[in-house]
Amino acid sequence: MKKSKKKQKQTAQKAPAPPYFAGAGSALLLTAVISFIAIVIYSNTFRVPFQFDDQISILGNPAVKDLGNLKAIFQFSPTRVFTYLTFACNFYFNKLNVFGYHLVNLIIHICTSLLVMLFAHLTFATPAVRDTPPAVHKKSIAFLAALLFVVHPVQTQAVTYVVQRLASLATLFYLLTLCLYIKGRLLQQAGAAQKYSICLFSAAAVTAIVGMFTKETVFTLPFAILLYEFCFFRSMFIYNWKFLVLVFTFCLLIPLIIFSTGSIDFDKLRAMQEGPEGIVYISPLEYFLTQLRVLITYLRLVILPINQNLDYDYPLYHSFFDPHVFLSFFFHAGAIVLALYLFLTQSLHRKIQY
Repeated sequence: MKKSKKKQKQTAQKAPAPPYFAGAGSALLLTAVISFIAIVIYSNTFRVPFQFDDQISILGNPAVKDLGNLKAIFQFSPTRVFTYLTFACNFYFNKLNVFGYHLVNLIIHICTSLLVMLFAHLTFATPAVRDTPPAVHKKSIAFLAALLFVVHPVQTQAVTYVVQRLASLATLFYLLTLCLYIKGRLLQQAGAAQKYSICLFSAAAVTAIVGMFTKETVFTLPFAILLYEFCFFRSMFIYNWKFLVLVFTFCLLIPLIIFSTGSIDFDKLRAMQEGPEGIVYISPLEYFLTQLRVLITYLRLVILPINQNLDYDYPLYHSFFDPHVFLSFFFHAGAIVLALYLFLTQSLHRKIQY
């Protein structure tokens, strides 16, 4: 018996390395593949000159030409200060050489693609999905999602148009925050030490705040976390009043900065173009009605990315009963109803199983 125990001890000592080493090697390989493909696709864009709003945001913007003057950068755009800080860094190292600006945009795109892969992988580990048949192929699905994201033609403008770094950097921090939050919740549910979850939640809060200062649209991130918690964790966590207070406090950050600094001129945003009778303004209702139609184009481009245009010229819609607006609205409403139906059906199916 003693010899048997001794042999077992020796066998245990010679046991192969934990599987996470293999996982790390696989992750490095997938990262290399995605990075290589991205570089090949966008290798001919490094010399694309500055376009459109690049003139205002970079070429004619003294704030980004002095990296040491953070106050000027903040005053130029308080709610996008982090992105303009990256432009200032580019100017410090590259002046007006477009190569450095495009290189940073491409690096952001690659990092975001990798976060798409991580986000998909983490989602398959959540209670709502981990026991479903697709979860068996989670690594392959996550990789294909990242690959689709990095090569999709609809991303061309976000990567090639320098000032569109505003959108791509916002997406990066959006996904990074979600990944940190999801990982923290998974560790929390697995019974890991509380300190690990707290560290991840704290990191998510930091990246969320930074993200909100890349582009204003990131203020929706707390709502996305709330929706994700409801759909994928199915816990009572969302009914915790402390959690809800924290979520809505984060949501108020950007609106408070906008109104306290007056950084956005809403009248200027409503100005569409100059016509024979002067500047033509668009009302919030007209903007909403027009956007219903615009979103259909973006959805079409995701599925069928042909006839892309750098600067779409959309007609302004004034009535909900215009056929284009009416049909677009019902398409969106139908998609929402279908999503709710599938969600409720899956929830009921899981309850029957358990």
